[in-house]
Amino acid sequence: MFGNHYSDVLIKCGSHYGFDFDPRKKIRDFSEIERLVFYDGVDSEAFKALYPNIKKTKKVNDGYFKGVMTFMKEKAVENAKKKKKNSKITNAFVTYSCKDCNGSRLSYDGRTVTVNGKTIVEVSQLDMNELMQWIDKLVLTEAEKKITEAVTSDLKKKNKKCN
Repeated sequence: MFGNHYSDVLIKCGSHYGFDFDPRKKIRDFSEIERLVFYDGVDSEAFKALYPNIKKTKKVNDGYFKGVMTFMKEKAVENAKKKKKNSKITNAFVTYSCKDCNGSRLSYDGRTVTVNGKTIVEVSQLDMNELMQWIDKLVLTEAEKKITEAVTSDLKKKNKKCN
């Protein structure tokens, strides 16, 4: 089903960890452990928790298997960094924004707390000039000034270089 190379690797992987891996099975018929190795690989926390006392192999030919999903996620990230499109990888993932946070990846508190009338999400969407104006209008205590000084002074320097 996977070709001889990957079939051999999966069989060796199972043998190394003490279970039978039958790559001739359809994926839907995999056991829980076969499915875990196939999708997430031997580096996944779930797999390592099942075999804490067995040292993983380092070589693919000895049974090291990264996992299909792990491999695809890494390739997708790598391609995104290189601004390279790989339709086979990209099409395998569905990207959507959470309906609660609209993709901000912040908790409710993180999205709703405001400083000087703006949430962190709103501040992150400001252009540099708007951000500088917003920072200049902040009314801070002496303690707050000490906390924010390093960041605000760095932003002001960078803004001067850009203008």
